[in-house]
Amino acid sequence: MSVRSILMSGLILTSGRVSGALFGLIRNVLIARFISIENFGIAATFAVVISVVELISDIGIDRMIVQAKDGATEIFQKNAQFVHALRGIATSILIFVCASPIAVFFKIPDVIWAFQILALTPLLKGFIHLDIARVQREMNFLPAAVIIFVPQFIVMCLAIPFCLVFDDYRAALYLSMLQVFLQLCTSHALANRLYRWAVTRETLERIFHFGWPLVLNGFIVGLISQGDKALVGRFFSLEVFGVFTAAYGLVFLFASIVVSILQSYFLPMLSKDSENSSILQKRSLVVLQISAVIGLMLSLGTSMLGPSILLMLYGPQFETAIPFLALIGIFQAIRMARSCLNTVAIASRLTTVALYMSLSRVIGFGLAITFAVLGSTIDVLLICSVVGELIAFITGIVFLSYYGKISIRDAVPSLLLFSIIGVVCSVFSENFFIGKNWFFEIGTGSLFLAGILLVIILCMKRMRSEFLYMLRDPHN
Repeated sequence: MSVRSILMSGLILTSGRVSGALFGLIRNVLIARFISIENFGIAATFAVVISVVELISDIGIDRMIVQAKDGATEIFQKNAQFVHALRGIATSILIFVCASPIAVFFKIPDVIWAFQILALTPLLKGFIHLDIARVQREMNFLPAAVIIFVPQFIVMCLAIPFCLVFDDYRAALYLSMLQVFLQLCTSHALANRLYRWAVTRETLERIFHFGWPLVLNGFIVGLISQGDKALVGRFFSLEVFGVFTAAYGLVFLFASIVVSILQSYFLPMLSKDSENSSILQKRSLVVLQISAVIGLMLSLGTSMLGPSILLMLYGPQFETAIPFLALIGIFQAIRMARSCLNTVAIASRLTTVALYMSLSRVIGFGLAITFAVLGSTIDVLLICSVVGELIAFITGIVFLSYYGKISIRDAVPSLLLFSIIGVVCSVFSENFFIGKNWFFEIGTGSLFLAGILLVIILCMKRMRSEFLYMLRDPHN
């Protein structure tokens, strides 16, 4: 595949993910503008529940289709779709049965019916056609981009009408379910193969052996990533939870886009070199450095541009969320670098490494629970999350180094440099970027970020040359 084709594939994937995320952001902003902060907080609990359930049931079917040598065969895809449907049915039943305890946990017992209806969401997702994952083996990301773009655009256009008809959390509930239904329809419309199931013992055993560490890992990740938000929803008021969710979601949205793009883009490349340790080490280092640079930009952008963007989008009633932005940015930056290690582990068929990282991340969640019970502030809970992510990242890089998939000696200098730059700039920006002068702060911050990025790119000669080599010969 030529460099131009690879860059075009990356552009399509990026455009789909970015535009879809922007449409989702606009939808959330419109909902926040039309309903009360308390209702926005209730709507946020729906997102937490769906995220947790998806994470704890994630067996990596789509990634295995990309990674496995026979992932493109019809029999493998049919087995994968069978398992994917079973997952959707099981998680749907789980949400329906647990609707009452969930509502009680968030102190909203009168919303039990909404959680029961929400159970339809994973059921619909379970029947999505997995042909969109198969074609990614050939770096064809157009179907994956369309399945994100089209539903998000339609739902965004319907946000205001839904808010006018349902002037509370119901608007967010019905819009999210409509989005999943549209994704289901789009996946089948774009598929080249008929949707079929198959049950082959050997293939199902392989899926199980590949997926069980990811399921356990997903359970822990769901517990810790959404558990932090759930703690805020449990120990603070719905108004505080709504404000916190707006700030957290703004940063998490862009971080998730980048993580998803990097994994979809680099997993096929790294998987081709999984048997060649020397080449994989070089390419893993490049992917890690790229993830760290983007994470640094995200962290600094959150500190410098976040306050103005948050108030511009959500309004002055969300001003109390500004102090949370810097810590959320640092947390997501480390998470982004850790996700790169996840990609290397999956490409190397070392899914247990992802499990080890998640297990070590539990330390931060345990600290957060302790301080939440003691009545600490949200800032303290966020610091616990940062500490947990840092421990998980160190765990991952140590294990991957042990297996010969990445070199600590080559990775540490650049990571330390990025960390120092991030800390210094964050401290500097804390007193200057407070959301009082939107256009001046956004303009100044953007120029500052562009300058830092340019200097890093110019200085990281080895990263540039290795990345260009990957583009020229991704399947070496």
